[in-house]
Amino acid sequence: MRTILAKRTVLSHPRFWLATTGVTLATSLTFLGGAGPVLAQTPPLPTYGPPTSAIMEGHEAHVFRTFQVGVSAFVPLAQLQSILPGDFTAIANPPGSNTAQIGIAFIFHQRSERSGVVDGPASVLVVTAVVRHSFLARNETVLLANEQSDPASVTSANAMFGEGTTRLAEVEARIDEKNGWLRLKFEGRDKDLRLKLKLEATVSAAAMTKVRQDPVATPFRALNGTTAASSFFLANEFDTVTVTINEDNFRMDAPHDVLHLPGGDLTLVGMGPAMTLQRWRDIYFKLEIE
Repeated sequence: MRTILAKRTVLSHPRFWLATTGVTLATSLTFLGGAGPVLAQTPPLPTYGPPTSAIMEGHEAHVFRTFQVGVSAFVPLAQLQSILPGDFTAIANPPGSNTAQIGIAFIFHQRSERSGVVDGPASVLVVTAVVRHSFLARNETVLLANEQSDPASVTSANAMFGEGTTRLAEVEARIDEKNGWLRLKFEGRDKDLRLKLKLEATVSAAAMTKVRQDPVATPFRALNGTTAASSFFLANEFDTVTVTINEDNFRMDAPHDVLHLPGGDLTLVGMGPAMTLQRWRDIYFKLEIE
């Protein structure tokens, strides 16, 4: 077994934890936030090529993510509404219900390039939700939490999207591979917020397909707690596979099933049926002039 900055993660088993079977894995790559030296990097980052849509012209930043695992979860509609800024309305999912859907993503090895400077690598935890912006009469994807392990990456993101929209946290990522199967372990901790979340997934990358979004359908907006900050457009390209969640390939742990986010707490009351694995996600950002 080859291990880089390896560290054993001990996983607990509360109600929200879906059990997985133990597997012996041959190759391991680990990035621990704040551990070990970070080598100087020079641009440009790897890319499939810059976006070509008119709305992305003059993009301000470029991000490259090696791996990303994303899942959806359901939270009380009223709770999500209570942590949104004014002019934003939580969307019921399923329609007519008292729950809303959020997205949870863990990222392995993110590097960001802005103004000719490359920051990272960082491990990242992002929590998002698609909500209605009533004043602009459109749906937006808001960043409820953007937790990153690299201080320089946090500083750069805050400079672009607004101070306080990205937080420094302990985010750890580990990927093991054997016979084409990837086992991904993530853990995010923000001690000031009492936020703690673990995720483990086992996925084959054999059936991946290419996706290009130029731009992504909804505008995005960073939040500083319950305060709306900058809005921006995003274009990206990546390989992806969607896998139905079962007790053999996925588990997630949030103590007491609660996410302590910068704007307030959200209680996890259900999980979506599938997870997505993305590889080599190439992202461009363009701030919106409002």
